[in-house]
Amino acid sequence: MAQRKRVPAVRARKPYDTWHRRERDTNGHRLKSSSYGKGRRWRGAYQDGIRHAAHTCGFDTAKAAEQWAQDQVSAIKAGQHITKDASRVMMTEWCWEWLDLQAIDPGTFGGYRSKIKLILQYLDRLAVHEVREPHVLKLMTGLHRTGYAFDYRVDIHRLLTRIMAAAKRAELTMVMPCSIETYAKPNRERPKIAAYCPTMSEFWAFFHLMPEETHIAVALGVGVGLRLSEVLGANIEDLNIEACTYRPVTQYKPSRRVYGKRIDTHDGPLKTETSGTKIPVDPWVVDWLVDLLRGRTTGKFIEFEGSRSGGRMSQKALRNRVYAAVSELGGEPAKLVPWGPDGKMRQQMGFHSLRHLYGSLLADGAYSLADVTRRMRHKNNTTTLDIYTHLVDGQRDTARTIGQALRRGLRDYRKAATGMRVVGES
Repeated sequence: MAQRKRVPAVRARKPYDTWHRRERDTNGHRLKSSSYGKGRRWRGAYQDGIRHAAHTCGFDTAKAAEQWAQDQVSAIKAGQHITKDASRVMMTEWCWEWLDLQAIDPGTFGGYRSKIKLILQYLDRLAVHEVREPHVLKLMTGLHRTGYAFDYRVDIHRLLTRIMAAAKRAELTMVMPCSIETYAKPNRERPKIAAYCPTMSEFWAFFHLMPEETHIAVALGVGVGLRLSEVLGANIEDLNIEACTYRPVTQYKPSRRVYGKRIDTHDGPLKTETSGTKIPVDPWVVDWLVDLLRGRTTGKFIEFEGSRSGGRMSQKALRNRVYAAVSELGGEPAKLVPWGPDGKMRQQMGFHSLRHLYGSLLADGAYSLADVTRRMRHKNNTTTLDIYTHLVDGQRDTARTIGQALRRGLRDYRKAATGMRVVGES
């Protein structure tokens, strides 16, 4: 059995003359090569201990060629070596290559693509190994002056950090240019718009304007506090009716393309480990959900017969129905507010507003801060306090549970609706 050829050890090789051949004439003079007078005469060479072929580079003098080879060997031993091929990789090439390797859904892919385009407006002419902290600072300062929101600039910095960390692992650079010094600075001239929390009357009016097949999705949002993707991926078996508890297990994953292969709609893992926390559910909410299930005991909470993906409602389909219901509702929920760094407008109320109403009812009712944090499935109290501190610090109804609050709101809504129908008959 033939043995594999051993790779030469890391070492600097003696520079060689490319203008002359090794053979000599009868007078002892070296013969000229076909490259005589073309390019640089001396060629430095070194072995990196990985491949058989040596790395080479041309120089005008033998001393410079030898010094270069010695420097490259020293860089390898110090863990700071970048090959000539790696040094030619530009930021434009690497950023798009990195994006193609990410197994993400189409929405996230589009968001990354938009952010990478902004990054390359400032770094496209640089090789990967040339990017340093001043370049990242110029990027972040430019985005700040252009008027991009603080949260959006933070996302861009985090994305660039991931890209450069991957480049470092691929030995395209030896430094990490993204640090706390280059982090996004707050844009105090642009106030952050608070998340909209509908009133109880607005919620029940919205609930009755939504199509019947989405009523259970709304109930899961306001009664259990599930996010949109968690609602679409929720299984009936996740709800323990006897114990009145719910544990999210999966969330909806839209179809996407990974490595050229299309992956259809499916259920995937939750966003964080904390998102899978088992939480208690109010008994009235449990009865409400059971009533909306209409005898179903297995499968998905929300079914959609008109779906092209085997009975699954997509995120876009549910958002469109929310948009239509809020538009019909009108008033403050339908008020358009700026959203995103490009100044796009959207309605104040969306599906995630149901989760804010859920948290507000918890914070304003007979629940402690620790219980609110647990039921919201937040990792720590900070997130809860940042969003709901105005309710926690305010006047609270310590006797009202979330089920009592929803039931009272429904009763008031029905009274108002009935009163409007009989006006003028008495």
